[in-house]
Amino acid sequence: MGFLKWVSKVFGGFFIFIALMAIFTSLFMIHSLDNLHLFTDTGKEKMGEFFEENKDLVVKEMIPDVKIDKKQLEMACKQNPEEMPEDLCAKLPDLETEEDIKGEFVNVLIDQMENEITPQLEQVEEQFNEALGDQRKVVLYIVIPVSIFIFLLGSFLTFVAKDFKWKAALFLVSLKTGILSTLSAIGNYYVMNISPEKLAALTKLIPMADGETPEIALKLMSSLVIDWIKATAGQMFLISIIVAVPSIAIAIAMFFIKKEKKKHKKKKKKK
Repeated sequence: MGFLKWVSKVFGGFFIFIALMAIFTSLFMIHSLDNLHLFTDTGKEKMGEFFEENKDLVVKEMIPDVKIDKKQLEMACKQNPEEMPEDLCAKLPDLETEEDIKGEFVNVLIDQMENEITPQLEQVEEQFNEALGDQRKVVLYIVIPVSIFIFLLGSFLTFVAKDFKWKAALFLVSLKTGILSTLSAIGNYYVMNISPEKLAALTKLIPMADGETPEIALKLMSSLVIDWIKATAGQMFLISIIVAVPSIAIAIAMFFIKKEKKKHKKKKKKK
C-alpha cells in the first residue's frame, strides 16, 4: 500500500504540472492566433504616427544623400504629371528651401509606404490564419480536453495518495494550481512590461529580417510584434490571476480547516 501511495503521489503531482503547463501554453497559442488582427488594426492606427516619429530614418533609407533641384522637379511635374506625386507638384511653388522640398518629398514617400504596407499586413494575417487554422482546432478540441483529463487524473491520484481524504487532496491540488498559475501570471506580467528594446530582438526571428529589408520596415514590424505579444500576455495574465486567486484561497481555507481539525483532536485526547 505504501508503494501505491508513493506512485500515486509522484504521478499525481507530475500529471497536474504537465496538464496545467499544456493548458496555459495552449491558451497562449489560441490568444496569439486570435490577436493576429492586431497586425492590421494596430498597423493602420499607428503607421502615420510611427513614420512621423521616424522621419530621419525614412530620409536615411530612401533619400540618403540626394540633392533635390526645384527646377528639375517643376519640369518633371509639367512633362510627366502622371508619374509625379500630385501633392508634391501642387505644393512645389510654395516650397522655397531644399529642406522644405525634401520634407514634402518624405511625406509623399510615407503616404506611398502606408498604402503599400497595409495590404501586405492584411496578407500576412490571412496567410497565418490559413496556415495555423487547423492547428488552432487541434489545440482547442484535442490538446486542451486531453490536458483537462490528465489534470483530473492527477487530482484523482493525489486523492488516492492522501488515503481518499478529499480535504487533504483538495489542499494539494489547489496549492499546486495556485503556484503554477501565479508563476504564469508573473511571467506574463513581465512580458507585458518588458522594454521594447528587449522585445525588438524578436525581429531576428522574422523571415524577412535577412539584411536586405529596409531598417524602417523591420522597425515597424518589430513595433507591431511587440504590440501583438503584449496584448496576448495581457490576456494570459488575466486568465492566470482568475485561476490563481480562487486556487490559493481554497488552499488557505483547507490549510486552516486541517489545522482546526488537529486542534480539535488534541482537545479530545486531553479530555
